[in-house]
Amino acid sequence: MNLPKIYLIAILVLAFCLGANSQEPPKAVLVDEFANLFCSDELRARLDNFFSTISEAPGSVGYIVANADTSMPGRFHKYFRMFQNHVRFRRFFPDRVSYFRGPDKDALHFQFWLVPKGAPQPDIPLEFRQEQVGRLVLFDASEISSVKKGVVEFGGDFGNEPCDFGLDLNQFAINLGANPSLNGYLVASSNGRRDSVRTKMALNLTAAELIKQHRVPAHRIKTLYVGDRKSQVMQLWLVPKGALPPSFRENSVP
Repeated sequence: MNLPKIYLIAILVLAFCLGANSQEPPKAVLVDEFANLFCSDELRARLDNFFSTISEAPGSVGYIVANADTSMPGRFHKYFRMFQNHVRFRRFFPDRVSYFRGPDKDALHFQFWLVPKGAPQPDIPLEFRQEQVGRLVLFDASEISSVKKGVVEFGGDFGNEPCDFGLDLNQFAINLGANPSLNGYLVASSNGRRDSVRTKMALNLTAAELIKQHRVPAHRIKTLYVGDRKSQVMQLWLVPKGALPPSFRENSVP
């Protein structure tokens, strides 16, 4: 028996509604997660894959959630800037990527979330609040690449994107300014005896930069040359006043 046309339309609408109601609402998806992935092509490849995933989902946005490593917290800020620079480098849409920082962990940890259109945001950490440093902390480390005409250059450059990100003197100064009970130690090693003069010069110039440009009181900056360690590296340490000077940490640069 043929049904009237209006009944057929009603049945089709009902079937469509039931099908739509049976679909799960959109939700955020964790598309990548990794820890302690330092300078490598893999890191940039992961970002590129993340950008592609976002592009393939119209109306979606990406969330980068990160945690600093308590053993070297100063490295965190450089990674966040690297992510932001990579967005510009790839000419990706900056309004489609958001950044969040969680509490410090025992590793430098990252999560990449895809948030489809209409989906609630993932379970991101509350606004990060940095705790007061009450112990000796290696804040940052980098290779001394050159000392020329009174200027110290740190880190390395591979193509258009850096790997060793250099030293974050600004964040180091901010941490010292926020906690008057800390001193800042610059600890450096040389790669053979011939580099000792250049390393000591780098120590003095970096200390002067912290004092003059970043307004750190001179009495709160200490320098320490530890001799030949087969690598020309400078480390930034946060040290409570009255504590013993730090020891050079080997293999502190990726």
